[in-house]
Amino acid sequence: MPELISKEMPIGDVMQKYPSSIDLMIKYGMKFGCSVNTRESVYESARNNGIDDSKIPELVGRLNELAE
Repeated sequence: MPELISKEMPIGDVMQKYPSSIDLMIKYGMKFGCSVNTRESVYESARNNGIDDSKIPELVGRLNELAE
């Protein structure tokens, strides 16, 4: 099965295509507000929100489960 969301995908695209993904990303510690950079990749946004590199593949996997 192809991956619908990758760690390189812009966070704005993920949020637009899969609005329910925002709740999941918040549970992982990501913060969203008026200053979110929607051009950052999922990886960059996660790192900038203090999420450890080891948790990012898990987050992307959960996002893909949600997207299916």
